[in-house]
Amino acid sequence: MKDVEEDIQSHLSETNNHHRHALGARVHPKESGVQIKLFSEYGRKPYVSFSFREDGTETPPSDPEVEYKPSYPLKTIQLELREIPEGVEVVFSKDPLDGWKTRLEEFFQGTFSITDVFNRLERRKSEVASEIRSVAKEAAENDEDAVEQVEESLGSRREELVEKLREDESLEENEVAETEERLETVRLAGFIISDDQNTQTDDFRLVSDNFSGFLDSVDSMDEGLEAYVKEADDENVQVVVEIEDEKVRIQGDTWSPLYGKMSTENLDTLRLFFDTLRDE
Repeated sequence: MKDVEEDIQSHLSETNNHHRHALGARVHPKESGVQIKLFSEYGRKPYVSFSFREDGTETPPSDPEVEYKPSYPLKTIQLELREIPEGVEVVFSKDPLDGWKTRLEEFFQGTFSITDVFNRLERRKSEVASEIRSVAKEAAENDEDAVEQVEESLGSRREELVEKLREDESLEENEVAETEERLETVRLAGFIISDDQNTQTDDFRLVSDNFSGFLDSVDSMDEGLEAYVKEADDENVQVVVEIEDEKVRIQGDTWSPLYGKMSTENLDTLRLFFDTLRDE
């Protein structure tokens, strides 16, 4: 990966000569690989303001003039490439298929000469994630409290990890403490059921920053949710988990950010939590 920055600049030069929407990148070399943040324009939107604001005037006139300017908003995604024994691991800060598929396919082909990158990447499977999702589905099918069962499963995993962290003599005390603090914020944040014929549901989402409290505040909401999870086809049930108010979805035996960018610290903590963190 030593020439990656030069390869990226070459790709940017090429793509910005032919693409209607500009692409930019910031590259940060790391000990185990490289971190890349991409910026891409998406469409053109008018920016509307009063012209006196552009002049720095504080007091508005009696009939301010409206000014229209073109605006080109940016979307961002961060990816980290790490060298591992099997090849290269790619960690995305958000779902790469959500609005970035074409741009990333072009980026990997232009920068690394990798075609059909999403057909060649293999999502890291997690037994921990699969077990948590199975706990929810099995509890609902057995008329048990799925929310309580998932919270207990998350709590058990937290305790297991904290014990391992404290026993790891290679870690600094402050590093252990910081990771423990983030782990304590890992909790259930909701459920998603999508494209499910059993419940005739296209997209059902019940997600909250205080999920348990939300269910308690609405009469019979928990019973309705249990019935939905129970009747839905197993493969269409997703569990949403959060860490410091940043959310990820568990789908099958994989997990990924639900929306938006996630901090590197929280991503790494969740990779540890779901046992998908490679030894560097």
